[in-house]
Amino acid sequence: MKKNNEPSETEKRNNRVTAYLQKIYAMAQNTQTQIKPSKYSPLLLEVFNSKTISYREIVLTSLVAKYLDKAFNSHTNFYGCKPRAIYENPIKDFLIEHGFPCTKSGPLNIAKASNIDEAWSSQRDPKEDAEKTMILCDAISGNDSSLRQNLSLYLMRLYMSKAKEMEKLTVDIKPSSDPLVLHDLCMKLIEQAPDAGNTPQRIAGYLLTAQHEAMRTGLIVSGATDSASTTSTTSQKPGDINEEHPDGTILCVYEITIKPFNYHRILDSYDCVKTYNETHSSTINEITVICRKQDCPSEMISLSTSLCMGTYNYQDIRYYFWNIDEWISFTLQHMNISAREKFFELLNNYINDSNTHEAVKIAWSKLNS
Repeated sequence: MKKNNEPSETEKRNNRVTAYLQKIYAMAQNTQTQIKPSKYSPLLLEVFNSKTISYREIVLTSLVAKYLDKAFNSHTNFYGCKPRAIYENPIKDFLIEHGFPCTKSGPLNIAKASNIDEAWSSQRDPKEDAEKTMILCDAISGNDSSLRQNLSLYLMRLYMSKAKEMEKLTVDIKPSSDPLVLHDLCMKLIEQAPDAGNTPQRIAGYLLTAQHEAMRTGLIVSGATDSASTTSTTSQKPGDINEEHPDGTILCVYEITIKPFNYHRILDSYDCVKTYNETHSSTINEITVICRKQDCPSEMISLSTSLCMGTYNYQDIRYYFWNIDEWISFTLQHMNISAREKFFELLNNYINDSNTHEAVKIAWSKLNS
């Protein structure tokens, strides 16, 4: 029976994880601490620098899991360590506290409820980095505690170095309210640092957020801060960005993309909307896809207008395809000065966040220099 004020088993586990990470961090900070190189060192460096940040988080989660349970094996039972519980609480809290870049639920999104094995790595992108992640996790699952400690110290120093790099890329810019300047910045940022779709999704979400706040509509914009890799199934929302009534009723649904919105994407979208409608007794039957001209489906019925490029009907849902360039320009010019300044503030704060991809920071810094 649990006594009053006695920590729960979950709290005890989380405290153990935090203590372990703090210990490794303190050792990594100590310049006298030596790390013994191994054949896995270059693999860890490549995985850490992969464009898929979640790979490094799988390695970190595996190190923590092996510390908690010496029988842990990521190859045969990765989910046995309850990765969501240990990553989304103590591990992520530690990373955020120290200014280390991290994702919301990276290990879960990239692991896809699988073990870290050949079948998993063969379906990931980049595949080569996934294979290296698997090799590292296999080594961590072994019995060499000395190797694990060296890998954990090296990984921690890589995190520390990355945090310093990111801090140098922080840009302090006077907010702009010029719609032409802002439009140019947005389009160039999307072109130069799309970040797997995160950049256009953030821009669209922040534009709508700033607009509604300035107009005091009371509407809520959801999805603006979600990762572009988050599926509608995971978010339990019908689109990337949604405009909602305060009572939760979704009024408008947006898909934001700079990849082909082809037949398969339409099928996925339709299934998500259908599921949402059935679950919430809703009647959503229109989706606005904000994209480039080359992303529109070939079967689209073209229109003569430049903003709305065309429509596509799939069963009982109509898709409107809006030109992302035209939409950003129109929205900015439709906003008042305070709304445009708010948009710039939201975007700049996001880019300066330690978790924003380095390529986005570099592009933003150059565009504002």
